[in-house]
Amino acid sequence: MPDGMYLYEFVLLIAGSLLFVVLLIAFLRQIFTKQPYKSLLMFFLLPILMIGFPAISEIKIDQGVIEIQKQTDALRDDPNSSQKRASLQNQVENLGQRRFKNPNTLATIASAQFALGHDAGAETNLHQALAANPSLPQAKDLQKRIEVTNRLKELSKAAEKQPNDPQVKQQLQNTAVLAKQLRVVNPEALKAIANAQH
Repeated sequence: MPDGMYLYEFVLLIAGSLLFVVLLIAFLRQIFTKQPYKSLLMFFLLPILMIGFPAISEIKIDQGVIEIQKQTDALRDDPNSSQKRASLQNQVENLGQRRFKNPNTLATIASAQFALGHDAGAETNLHQALAANPSLPQAKDLQKRIEVTNRLKELSKAAEKQPNDPQVKQQLQNTAVLAKQLRVVNPEALKAIANAQH
């Protein structure tokens, strides 16, 4: 089944293809036996529509994945933009219910989910991407962002418990600088970075 396609879309594609072949055979038979064939022509519209619908869906999926990547990058450039965050959220929701196997697509969606703060979904998709391709650069980058964010959360909690500990403060500030360099825009990370600057 093509990546990201719903079962009913795949069934439509297969059924439409089979119907097209059957109609084509019937059409050629009518021609070769010199029987009227014009009545068959209008039936070709049905398989064309059946094949066309999944094909259009597949194009939309590909465009959606590209748009998610662009909007994730745009959010990293402007992490405080609620408009860019909402726009990315819409794109992720549009593709979020589909099942993907392509590691690049999984990593793209996981990066967007993590940027939006959907950590559980991001980690699930990241694990699937790394299982399919352990050396995928995009997945490795996301893994690093998640690790730094988790470290930020731990240090932020430690700083709240031990506000006068200079070592904890320094570690928190250093990790916050690293998170900024990695362009981490996860909401929890942004809060921790803001706390580290006070």
